[in-house]
Amino acid sequence: MRLIKRYCLTCIFLCVAFFHDANSQETVKTGIINADSLFNAENYFEAAIEYERLYFFSDTPESRILANLKKAEALKRQGRFMEAKTDLQRSAQMMRFPEHHSRVLYQIAVCDYLSDNPNGAISILKQLEMVYPEYAKNEDVTLLYALSATTAENLFIAKEKTISLLLLQNLEQSITDSIKSEIEYLFSDILNSELRSERKASLLSTFIPGSGHFYAGYPGKGVLNAFSQLASLAAAAVLFYNKYYFSGFIAGFGMFQSFYLGGIKQAAKLARTKNGVLTQDVYDRRVSLILGLPKHKFNH
Repeated sequence: MRLIKRYCLTCIFLCVAFFHDANSQETVKTGIINADSLFNAENYFEAAIEYERLYFFSDTPESRILANLKKAEALKRQGRFMEAKTDLQRSAQMMRFPEHHSRVLYQIAVCDYLSDNPNGAISILKQLEMVYPEYAKNEDVTLLYALSATTAENLFIAKEKTISLLLLQNLEQSITDSIKSEIEYLFSDILNSELRSERKASLLSTFIPGSGHFYAGYPGKGVLNAFSQLASLAAAAVLFYNKYYFSGFIAGFGMFQSFYLGGIKQAAKLARTKNGVLTQDVYDRRVSLILGLPKHKFNH
């Protein structure tokens, strides 16, 4: 009798376990279909919630990683990059699934880059390069590496990765050599010879009114400042000539002092502004070159 009871209890236990697993698997399967349909319909907020539910319902670590990756993508589509990174870090230690783990690290680097943290992206990419050297050589990783290093102004890494990206395109040697020369030029320290010194701009305007503005690259403002100073001195001279000494001193020399000192400060400010324009222009040219490389193999 005891054996019969034990047998029955065992069968019941196995059946319950079987049906629980079956129900759990069915729930996950249904959840994947629902989440993917929400994502494809661009309902990214709802899709992220559904993927998070899948993460907790999934019975295997591998399915959790996949749910995590999909949720991160849904968050990225909403511009919630730091939230996506935080979620991905739950799977950052699961190295027993190399294929998925490498993607997790890459996506964390993407989130860092999109969150204006290029140095953080470079740190993750270096880790990816060390743990998964072959994966790190693919086009997507190399492109992200080049962009991150460019934004971080790490010209050595930026040039190296941009050249690596160029070589991945398998272009004709003549085209490759031409683009490589452009990369060598753009990622050299070309700004040093073009940037304006704020101190020099101030000194020039101190001794020759308006000359600092010319040096900063704003000749029109230089002419205007010099003319304003001359006009104020002329006004002072006219007032003094007509014996309006007090008015000449207050109005004429007062205006001259204002234009003179203001011109010195303005020259330095314009030099700073010009440096910002030059820096942005070189940055834009570097980024355009990097982003244009994958298109070369299709345009050729």
